[in-house]
Amino acid sequence: GKRVGGVRRAAAALHRWVGLATAVFLAVAGLTGAAIAFYPELDAWLNPELFRVEARDARPLSPGELARRVEAALPGTRVTLVTIPDRPGWAVRTRVAAIDGAVPGSVWDSDEVYVNPYDGRVLGTRTWGAPRADRAHLMPFIYRLHYSLHLPGDWGVWLLGAVAISWTLDCFVGAYLTVPRAAPRWRKWGVAWRVKPARLGYDVHRAGGLWAWPLLLTLAVSSVYLNLADEVFVPIVRVFSPVAETPQRRLARVARPEPSPWLDYDAALAAASPHLPAAARAYRAAWIAYVPALGAYRVGFDESGRGERAFRVGFHQVFVDANTGRPLAARGWHGATAGERFVALQFPLHSGQLFGLPGRILIAVAGVLVAVLSITGVVIWLRKRRVRVSVPARGRAGGCGPSIRRSTSACSTHSAPSPRKVPISRRPTRST
Repeated sequence: GKRVGGVRRAAAALHRWVGLATAVFLAVAGLTGAAIAFYPELDAWLNPELFRVEARDARPLSPGELARRVEAALPGTRVTLVTIPDRPGWAVRTRVAAIDGAVPGSVWDSDEVYVNPYDGRVLGTRTWGAPRADRAHLMPFIYRLHYSLHLPGDWGVWLLGAVAISWTLDCFVGAYLTVPRAAPRWRKWGVAWRVKPARLGYDVHRAGGLWAWPLLLTLAVSSVYLNLADEVFVPIVRVFSPVAETPQRRLARVARPEPSPWLDYDAALAAASPHLPAAARAYRAAWIAYVPALGAYRVGFDESGRGERAFRVGFHQVFVDANTGRPLAARGWHGATAGERFVALQFPLHSGQLFGLPGRILIAVAGVLVAVLSITGVVIWLRKRRVRVSVPARGRAGGCGPSIRRSTSACSTHSAPSPRKVPISRRPTRST
């Protein structure tokens, strides 16, 4: 009926304009997302001098000793993160920040420092996410481009968050538009799932979106979380299940952080380990971060194989006072509510890590598909626009005027041939 037709026209207009408004952003996000699905491997391949070391039989230095050696090599800086590799032959990644009032040397203007775990020797540095496309900075550059477009402040994060919301809604609108108007709908709908060479671009746009619809919706929803977690995603989840504030937001801020905490990284790890729940006692220490604003160490423990093997999502984080070792807060998979687990699953889903290597391959393919769907959508719109513009022009040249909008067949030629030159059997009949 007219009502259904009006709804469909409105849906088509919404799909068209949302697609045009988000096409460039989704194409960039899709292609960069395909690359960072294999971020660790590509980064290590591009920069083996930063990531790989000769494996030794000797025991690696402790996190606290590594932090001390980095700070000795980089005067005026303080280590804020130490990672703990779980495989021999890999460097330790640390992050550093300038101590207030100190001026780091010009060669130490980077915030990522890679260290040999066996002797504490600095292997190299880089500024993570800097707008530089050299070999050392390429993958961090792509990663930051993916979620913020390198726009200043949070503007890029918010912009792509708005794009993610629009994309989520458009997933449902686009799927609705593929359903035929007339019965038998389900039988006719099968055509929408097939690709014909005669109209490759249109069918790839429609059928590709249908076949990959669950995956595209998952990427869209998880994108909302990654860019607008506190503003949009978590408040919506709280409608259905409790989600506690993270310790980073819940803990009190320290007015004047100590220049050097009393505990070092080794003491922080020792203070945090006894507070693991029973289900997480077998987890390995993955990283230790110093958070000056909280006056605390944040110690992360991961289930073995997390981020590499399928369905390995267990984690636990313990916050301890940086001066006393007193436990301040904790968060993790075990003991979490359904809402908190749903929130925690968003990054493993978005990156494909939830399903291991096959999942990451699928995410890489999906990223390329997102770009293809965005580009084909724009191409389809340009072709239709070209037809809408050119057909009325031909109509005016043939003297048909505005009536061309209702019947293009009536003005398919600029001038009709003389009836005397047309055989009787081929003369056009008057339409009834």
